[in-house]
Formats: sequence, C-alpha cells, structure tokens
Amino acid sequence: MAIVIGSNSWISIADADDYLTYRVGAEDWFSLTDVGNPGAESKTTFLVTAFYWLFGSSLLNISKSATDDNVKNAQCEAALYLMSNYTEYFQRRGVLATGLKTIALDMRQEAFDAAQLSIPSYILSMLAEYNISNNFPTLTGEYDV
Repeated sequence: MAIVIGSNSWISIADADDYLTYRVGAEDWFSLTDVGNPGAESKTTFLVTAFYWLFGSSLLNISKSATDDNVKNAQCEAALYLMSNYTEYFQRRGVLATGLKTIALDMRQEAFDAAQLSIPSYILSMLAEYNISNNFPTLTGEYDV
C-alpha cells in the first residue's frame, strides 16, 4: 500500500518526518520503516490508519482533499498516538465489545466505557480551528426554495 494524498492521507511521510523531528517523544517513529508488509508496523500503516480514524470519526467533518496544516499535524499526532498505544487501544475496544463494564482485581477496580475509545482531546483541539473555518451550516427558511 502506498500513501496517496487526498485518498488515504493528508500528508506525505517526508512531511510527517519533518513535523515529528521536533516532537518530544517521537524517537520511535524514526525507527519504523517507511513501508512494510501489509498490516505490519510502518510509517505508511500508521499514517493511513490515522487518516481513516480521523476521516471516519463522527466527531469530525474533514474532506479527503483537505490541505490545512492543522489537519496534517493532527494526522501526525494520531499516527504517533496509535504507534504508542494501538495494542492497548484495540484490547480495550475488544473488552468493550464484550459488554464488560467493570473489573476488580484485588484492591484495583477499573470501569470501561466508550469514551475511552474516542480520539484524544489534544488531537481534537488541533482540528477545532479547521472545523470552525471549513464547516458552514446551510440554513433554510420559509422563503427558500
């Protein structure tokens, strides 16, 4: 699979590397290969997965052809988040799918809810300005045809 801007990504690997070069905690990103086997960990896989995660979110309305820097940066942050947390994220998704609400082990108890699977707030806040400036509601009144 290749990255195709406007189809499965808003940003190239080179641009993602540029953004993440000065991002604290991103050193593991640079140990990934650009392209790997399908489904294997690679920069391409994480960027495309992040793209579909953000594009498919009911919380957002982002065009596949968006060129806004906030969208590109949010995709980088989402790819980095998934790279660091995808195992736990998908395990939690599986637990929630079983209907489990709480679990207690010794003195520790944990509650599970769907909010734990939402896009992290720091990524959503990066997209707030994009959503405000690019989503204009169409209002119709009694005189509109």
